[in-house]
Amino acid sequence: MRFSSLQEWLNWQEALHPSTIELGLERVTKVFKRLHPTLPSIPVITVAGTNGKGSSVALLESIYQNAGYQSGAYTSPHLLRYNERIHLNGEEVSDEKICEAFERIDQARLENNEEISLTYFEFGTLAALDIFYRAKPNVIILEVGLGGRLDVVNIIDAHVALITSIGIDHTGWLGHDRETIAVEKAGIMRENHPVIFSSDDMPNSIKDVANEKGAILYHRGRDFDWQSGPGETAATSSWNWKSANKQRTTLPMPNIRGRHQIDNAAGVLMAVECMAKDLPVNQQQIKAALLSYSVAGRFEFRPGNPSHILDVAHNADSIACLSGK
Repeated sequence: MRFSSLQEWLNWQEALHPSTIELGLERVTKVFKRLHPTLPSIPVITVAGTNGKGSSVALLESIYQNAGYQSGAYTSPHLLRYNERIHLNGEEVSDEKICEAFERIDQARLENNEEISLTYFEFGTLAALDIFYRAKPNVIILEVGLGGRLDVVNIIDAHVALITSIGIDHTGWLGHDRETIAVEKAGIMRENHPVIFSSDDMPNSIKDVANEKGAILYHRGRDFDWQSGPGETAATSSWNWKSANKQRTTLPMPNIRGRHQIDNAAGVLMAVECMAKDLPVNQQQIKAALLSYSVAGRFEFRPGNPSHILDVAHNADSIACLSGK
């Protein structure tokens, strides 16, 4: 093995590629196909969007864990430990498993006397995919790192694509307006497969790309929606969710605070509904997940004198939500 510790691997990867970010799928696809020429049939949910990706992945993971399914979930970036990025069955993968995956990737990229350079993010995403496809869970949940169309996770065909929101962010890579950015996010869509848009403010280009690709579009406010429960008060708050074929009533408020989190949860429930034939879940499992899921740094309340709220809001839309505007 090239290195014996996870930190040594990560330090090396930071300097391996000439640029920190290089969007494109050709290099990573070639390496991944060397690792896994054929893939087992495992349902994949891919999550893109400007804000709401992490909490949507966490809720999906929690729902399927509560339903008794084995799951693999990949997110980025991490806050404290690199292992936060790769979960199997709700638990962080060990240093050992990640190092073993890095070694397999390193060997694959050097095959046939051809050295394929990879970025830090590409190495990590390939490691997560390699670990998942070896473990063969019941479902794989992937968070897009940047954009969608040219992001590494898009080498895997999504059975269900979930797009949480579109805002102005990463303009140097994705474009300077919502319609252009939406085209990049929409790159995770696949023909004849569902794509869910969690926000009610959908750019026209989302619909255009869905039509071009032949994806099945579900838009909140048109194909599914949520409303406050009857007699809602601060002490007894609940919400209801419905689509054309399903209703879920008296759902508890999401464990992550903020009314926008109900938008995210509504999109998640539509994704769960689209996966119901292969991965059925019941009302109690969904309620348990809503009450228990969490993401570090998402309106994380720390009691004390004074108390603190920790949040990773880093763009205009997330800052507006954090400030209550």
